[in-house]
Amino acid sequence: MYTEICTDEAKNALYSLIEREVKTNPYKNYDGFLIDVKRVANELPEQTSSMFKTIRNSIDNDKEQVFLIRNCPIDKDLPELGNEDPVNVKRATKKTFVGEALLALYSICCDMPILSYTTRNEGDFFQDVKAMDKYNLTQTQKTNGALNWHNDRTAHPVRADYLMLLGLRVPEQNRIETHYIDAKKVISQLPNHHIYELNRNSFYTPYDDFSRDSNANQQNSEPHSIIYEGDKLRYYDDRTNILNPSVEKSKEALENLKKVINESQVDIKEIQESDLFIFPNLKGLHARQLAGIQDFAAQSERWLLKTYNFESSRVANRYSYLYTEKFGQVNDDCLTV
Repeated sequence: MYTEICTDEAKNALYSLIEREVKTNPYKNYDGFLIDVKRVANELPEQTSSMFKTIRNSIDNDKEQVFLIRNCPIDKDLPELGNEDPVNVKRATKKTFVGEALLALYSICCDMPILSYTTRNEGDFFQDVKAMDKYNLTQTQKTNGALNWHNDRTAHPVRADYLMLLGLRVPEQNRIETHYIDAKKVISQLPNHHIYELNRNSFYTPYDDFSRDSNANQQNSEPHSIIYEGDKLRYYDDRTNILNPSVEKSKEALENLKKVINESQVDIKEIQESDLFIFPNLKGLHARQLAGIQDFAAQSERWLLKTYNFESSRVANRYSYLYTEKFGQVNDDCLTV
């Protein structure tokens, strides 16, 4: 894992740039917001510019794929979102957009375009990992509980290559861990006959509760393989299942996959305030573990700002026929299963 701590000088310089240039609300005028952010990109502190180059070069050369950047600039005044309807409270009360600008800046300068969906939070490009009462103890990003090993949007036909998570509000009295495991590590521990079975379109994944509520036509994925393109996984533990339960070979391969995942050594990170964690969504699996909860109420206030990202503009262009007038925004209505 590549880890770097921003100097206070670089952090403060970038914060000042964003504060000066970014005035447009991304939830009301995303294109105008991107114009603001691109002005910031022309005046980057040297350390920030160097980090962008390091990340892009590492991805291009198939080197380190997981990145943790600490001491990033975030909004100084954050609203209280509550747990009833945090997304709409955010839209109504968040007046500064430093966190959103930072994520957009990384996506632009590292050539990792942001992906959004028309039926998910009304097409917003910035998502919130924030507990919502309605989804407590579910397997969605709105839960206040643990999350099984998974790729984000497993059931969806268009999925992000990378995820970016920025810690906005993280109560210090609780320890919530993000676990990550590389797909190659998992696949390398499987026998060839199981790899063969997992490469077949013999599986399906149900959409999560939040996705189903956002688009009632999305119930189950199309038939899919779990391993594809050699080093990618499409899997949600305890959700992804066999199309035909009577096929013993598929059942055996799926059970062994779960065993290998659970017995593998994993990378563990605790995302703190001002941390930016960037990691593969398809070339790995991630999970959330509640390692030490001292204050359950405070846990529900944990707030990470998140983007879904393509690996590059080249990859993003493959899906351009599915976009609305906004580049990267997938029209979900034409992708129901």
